[in-house]
Amino acid sequence: MTVRFLLLGAVEVRRGSVPVPIPPGMLRSLLACLLLRANQPVPIDSLSGWLWDSTTPRDARTTLRGYVMRLRRALESGGVVGRLERSDGGYMIRVHDGELDLHDFHRLTRQARAAAGVGEAARLWQKALGLWRSEPLFDVSAQRLVREVVPVFQEQRVEAQENRIEAELRLGRHTALIGELRELVREYPLRERFWAQLMQAQARSGRQAEALESYRTVHRLIRDELGVEPSAELRDLHRSILTGEITSPPANPEAASVPAQLPADVFGFCGRADLLARLDNLLPGDPANTNPLPVVVLNGAAGTGKTALAVHWAHRVRDRFPDGQLYVDLRGCGADEPVDPTRVLAWILRALGAAAPPDVAERSALARTLLDRRRMLVVLDNAHTADQVRPLLPGSGSCLVVVTSRDTLSGLVAREGARRIEVGLLSTEEALELLRTLLGDQIDTHPVAACTLVGRCARLPLALRMAAESILGRVGGGLATGSTGEFVRSTDYGR
Repeated sequence: MTVRFLLLGAVEVRRGSVPVPIPPGMLRSLLACLLLRANQPVPIDSLSGWLWDSTTPRDARTTLRGYVMRLRRALESGGVVGRLERSDGGYMIRVHDGELDLHDFHRLTRQARAAAGVGEAARLWQKALGLWRSEPLFDVSAQRLVREVVPVFQEQRVEAQENRIEAELRLGRHTALIGELRELVREYPLRERFWAQLMQAQARSGRQAEALESYRTVHRLIRDELGVEPSAELRDLHRSILTGEITSPPANPEAASVPAQLPADVFGFCGRADLLARLDNLLPGDPANTNPLPVVVLNGAAGTGKTALAVHWAHRVRDRFPDGQLYVDLRGCGADEPVDPTRVLAWILRALGAAAPPDVAERSALARTLLDRRRMLVVLDNAHTADQVRPLLPGSGSCLVVVTSRDTLSGLVAREGARRIEVGLLSTEEALELLRTLLGDQIDTHPVAACTLVGRCARLPLALRMAAESILGRVGGGLATGSTGEFVRSTDYGR
């Protein structure tokens, strides 16, 4: 069961979804001290200074040892065993990758700074900021620790906010940011970068008068509070707005880079009402519902119309996925070699505006990061095996994944909890309706020939389409009694 150690808010430990009770006061403060230097020995003198400041007890080592024992018991009673240990004249707490929110925040901010695209950077900054639950360490009683650490945390958070907004502005989201920036300049009135971003957002939204008023406000505030002029950067921005250099958003192709990769909807799609309803039922009734979405496997024999069903349904529900749709043909069902997941991940990352790392595990991890919390529809067509699909799956339930395959992909059902829907033959009525869509009223004019053709094509949608193509390709393009065998022999399915 996963363990999480949390510092970006109240100090907490969770095992799975269950909180591990850590008593307030000294034990919670001690835990915070150790987590701030997780996986490193913290000397006893450092711990004593943080915990007691200038009021260190006479026998601090013995007192501290007692607190460590009580903290260890609290962790172990919650199922978190073997993490707190004596080490090199101090104490150390061991955490693994992905267990400490502070480590995750720093990792995501590093990735955001190194991001290849602006859209990728904006998503990473947003994900990093999403780890903050409230004021850090607000329930810690050790005042020296709070005085030394909390301002550093707050500066890191504000800098991340500035960088995230900078990326969003470069994506052209000027009007949407104005309200948030007004709140931020009220909260941080001397933070000039927020004022500059507010002025840019207003000017780029065609609200030059408001941008100039914002400059007058910050100019007066800085002069009155600090007795100096605003920075050169802010003054230059003001001058650019006055001269009309900043009036409308600059061209930025990434601002509209929501992937829309679905193939064209299937012409003449007929029937499958029961399967479409089962797929519809996988979506929440309320589009605002954020419950996890599943992986869906559409499996069936060759020619049953798995791809047609997946693509047609995807077009029906694409508006439920505002962050885009991804489509990949994995080529696992034909004569071609199945596509290696490493190549597929490179395509997916490129569609998301990111450069692909060399290693498949790194690509998979980066794809999961970029897809996290995005409402996207992913269609993985013609999968060969579960192992081909597994590295491509998002890590959270914000995306819905539809996989088509001739195989049942039982591994995805057993390990990833995929929902399997078998795609069988068309009913006779559905098959005749498909032919009617493709060939028109010939079906009613020659009903016996039409039914014979349906039977010879085994009610397979692909075979019926190929037969219809053969019929339409003949001189006159007619369906006549006695010709069905020739039409069926022209397909791969008339055996």
